[in-house]
Amino acid sequence: MPVAAAPAGTLVIVYEFYNTNLKHYFRTSSAAEATGIDNGSAGQGWVRTGDNFTAYTPGIAAPGNDVCRFYTFGANSHFYTAFADECPD
Repeated sequence: MPVAAAPAGTLVIVYEFYNTNLKHYFRTSSAAEATGIDNGSAGQGWVRTGDNFTAYTPGIAAPGNDVCRFYTFGANSHFYTAFADECPD
C-alpha cells in the first residue's frame, strides 16, 4: 500500500549541531536559528553534524502531540517534551 505524501508545507528539516567545547548536542527546526548558529550567535564551537531529519510542523502529525523546547540556565541545556503541561508558557 502506498504511503500518502504529507501536505505541502507541513515538513521541516531538523538540524543537528555539536559543540566541540561544551560536548553538547543541539537540534532546531528553525532555518533562521540554524543560520544564526552557523554565524556564531550561540558562541564558539558549534558545528553541524549532518545528522538532520524531517519532522512535521505543529498540529500536523497528531494534533495535541506537538513537541516544545525549553532551556534551563542551571543545566545549560535544552529539553524537549511532548507533554503540554511541561511546556513553558
